[in-house]
Amino acid sequence: MTINYTQFLQHLKENKISPVYLFSGEENYLKQEALKKIERTLLNAENKELNYNSYSASDIPPKVIIDTLATVPFLAEKRLIVVENIDDWKEKDEQQIINYLDKPSLNSCLVLTNRRVDSKNLLHTKINQVGLIVNCKNLNEGEILFWIRKRFSSEEKTISTPAAQLLLELTGNNLSNLNNEIDKICLYNKEKREINEKIVFSLSAEGRIYQINELAKILYENKLEQTLKILNNLFIENERPEIILGAISRRIRQFIYALSFKEQELSDEEISTKLRIYKSYDPLFFKQVRKFDKKILVRFLEYCQQADYEMKTGKKTAQIALENLIFRLTGTEERIVSMGKT
Repeated sequence: MTINYTQFLQHLKENKISPVYLFSGEENYLKQEALKKIERTLLNAENKELNYNSYSASDIPPKVIIDTLATVPFLAEKRLIVVENIDDWKEKDEQQIINYLDKPSLNSCLVLTNRRVDSKNLLHTKINQVGLIVNCKNLNEGEILFWIRKRFSSEEKTISTPAAQLLLELTGNNLSNLNNEIDKICLYNKEKREINEKIVFSLSAEGRIYQINELAKILYENKLEQTLKILNNLFIENERPEIILGAISRRIRQFIYALSFKEQELSDEEISTKLRIYKSYDPLFFKQVRKFDKKILVRFLEYCQQADYEMKTGKKTAQIALENLIFRLTGTEERIVSMGKT
């Protein structure tokens, strides 16, 4: 049976423990949270050390896993065995687990994780028959906003819809980053029960997420030195280059959407609502949109794709690839080339 993360939480509340689970999907935060939930359900601080085993699929043969599953738990109802990244298993490895699942131990719980479910995969089919597949896919915008509200509710706080949207806008859709921002907001606002846009903006402006968005915003303001300084600071802080590139390309796509809405004769206010552009946070947006046409912006996206390719293939270091991208987006590269020809 395949269920989503919310259904999995309800499943645990009903004290229903399956012999095997597969946490599958690209949202690693949900997978890690699901692991924590089932661990707390089955074990406690006193008996965890003797009844919990965690492996990476590439580092352990399935026979060792099966032998561990057959071991009787000590001072606990069940033993918990976690095997992550089973995408690395070969067919013969999977077959050993399939054979085990023909008659799984009643004293153990096996939890597997991977990136995606394959309906044609025999192991996935077997798990669907005797256990549960928990879909930990990336959440859409509506689901993330719901998750944000639930997360604040767990801290006995409420957040307004505009504030939740602003938090998503500033932080992006990575649940781990969002969770860290929510922790920070709650820490600095212990006495406040209602979280508004002002609180979200004031705290987000202090962190790396704000710097990334600020870099994307000032790219087109002839502030090359400031832009490169922010980029350098982000690398010093070990920010992931794909996050930086994502913010830059996202801004370009927003420009394209805004121009399309302009063609439909929508007002700036209507476009702001559709794209979740907050003028108090991003007063430069509409000024910058007017600098471009769609043809130029499509070319800018191609530059982003090239930078992504260069980083992934190792043709250039991430920092050089992003610096070159900034030169191209600001027209600096063309000016440097033309100066070299004179």
